[in-house]
Amino acid sequence: MVAGETRTLVLIVIGFAISAAVLAWSRGGGDGDDGPAPVVEERGRENRRENVATGQRQAVEQQSDPATENEKHPLLRRVAGRVLRCIDAETNAPFAGVRGWDSENSREVGTSDTKGALKLGPVAAGKLLLFGEECFVMPLPPDVALKVAAGEAAEVRVWRDRFTLAVDVETEWPDTTPSGPILLRLSQTSAGFPTARLGGNARIAPELRAAWRQHTLLVPQIRWAGLAWHISRGFSGHDLPATGGQIRFNQPGTFDMSARLPDGLVAKEQFTVTARGPNRVKLRFRLGQTFRVHVLDKLGRPIEEAQADLWFTGADGMSGGERATTGIDGRATWKGLWHGESAVLELNARGYRSHKSNVVLDGQTKEVRLQPLAVREHPIRVHEFGSGKPLAGVAATLGRESATTNASGLALVKILEGSEPVLTLMGNGYLAYREMLRTTEPLPTRFELIPAKLDRQLLVGAIAVIEGLVRDGSGKPVEGATVTMGPWVDSKGNIGKDSMSPFGMVAVAPGTKATRMPLAGHRPDTKSMVTTGPTGRFVLTSTSRGRALVQTLGAAGKKREVFLVLGKRIKVQL
Repeated sequence: MVAGETRTLVLIVIGFAISAAVLAWSRGGGDGDDGPAPVVEERGRENRRENVATGQRQAVEQQSDPATENEKHPLLRRVAGRVLRCIDAETNAPFAGVRGWDSENSREVGTSDTKGALKLGPVAAGKLLLFGEECFVMPLPPDVALKVAAGEAAEVRVWRDRFTLAVDVETEWPDTTPSGPILLRLSQTSAGFPTARLGGNARIAPELRAAWRQHTLLVPQIRWAGLAWHISRGFSGHDLPATGGQIRFNQPGTFDMSARLPDGLVAKEQFTVTARGPNRVKLRFRLGQTFRVHVLDKLGRPIEEAQADLWFTGADGMSGGERATTGIDGRATWKGLWHGESAVLELNARGYRSHKSNVVLDGQTKEVRLQPLAVREHPIRVHEFGSGKPLAGVAATLGRESATTNASGLALVKILEGSEPVLTLMGNGYLAYREMLRTTEPLPTRFELIPAKLDRQLLVGAIAVIEGLVRDGSGKPVEGATVTMGPWVDSKGNIGKDSMSPFGMVAVAPGTKATRMPLAGHRPDTKSMVTTGPTGRFVLTSTSRGRALVQTLGAAGKKREVFLVLGKRIKVQL
């Protein structure tokens, strides 16, 4: 591998580490109307690091052994003692108070001093985020991450947060201060660039705008005691210590804040955030309301492990929920609620119809009896693909129910009304088959399993096989040649009408007019690209029929046109 390829591979790994943090964001946060712009020099280039390597993430995630990848790529290996110099992105002055955050283990790993020097604790460079009370959250740029991983002197530009509005949250308790944390809920906000402190018509530099967008995506990864950012719409939750802390808002306005602790203490305040500040809110806690639900079946027997949700709607129309699960006695309890508040109670339990009703949280216990779903037995027949012979001894699993096919391939499976279960078929010597069934449509009755071994797949007509040999000009076998197979194309690059399909056969017998939803086992694995061994031989497999082009890659590549027939073995020489 040449040096350029090595660097590209390393940068992909960096992209995975960064994008994994970005994609874990789950509480919203788009870019709204930004309004007037701050007086910041436009630098003429955009820094789009918030979307670094999003597309590359999927390719890296397919690696089966993360530990091996860590050994190969230093960016994912934890190191300690690295020193990173933080400077202000606008003034180039040393930036004190920048904190390092290990996004993999959710902990702080150092703070920059007055000279901007940040000595890092154990952390992988590809998992490091920078944050602080006075800066935007950001990952390490790829070039900086490479230097940190290598132990070289590294410098990073950090954007100072001159724009968001700080609100100091104080707390008052009826007794001793609890251990916390406080669970907060806020509403009415957006994720647009914070402009309240700015005036004039100067433009926002693209690099600064990109840094803000990146910040909005990454802030949910920072779970640092005493600091939170409120930049998403609706019922966004935040944590603060019981002693209070600071929340930074990107826009001024009047906000409703409710707070609770798991032990049942609650507080609720309305406050106003202004650009001039200072902004403060005091939460006065008291004992909240308790609400209970008792979930029974139609005979009055308790239903265990029922999922119970209380849904609340805020003034801005956004909803938030509180979830509980019933115990062996069929009861679920919520603490720390507001007396007289309205909510929607939703209950779901396996084998029962869902329940939804409006409730008033008045301290009472609400009893709900769930109606059972109808259960019906559905016949399925399992056959071998191609030959059609019935398969005995196939295990058919549907949720918690299971059955085994008899000598004629027949099994009866139990299906709950209104469900969309996944049927799994496991037969010795066959590919495991999975399909989602929809009880709202006619259910399929015939299923076909594909043999697991290649020779048997060929015999039943599930695949076509191309066996070949690559030789050089002197007739000697070529080792290490890359051989590919793809649809035949004409001189203009158009795929011919009789060319092989990119998908090929699927082992799903129609049986009904319903749409089938196979998930696995409905198509054999194929090989469309292989590398020759010492003998120069190769084997390609396909589930398609039609004209195909088999070729070796490289400047001196050779090509052969073949016609694929399922169930046939084709010999070629290149």
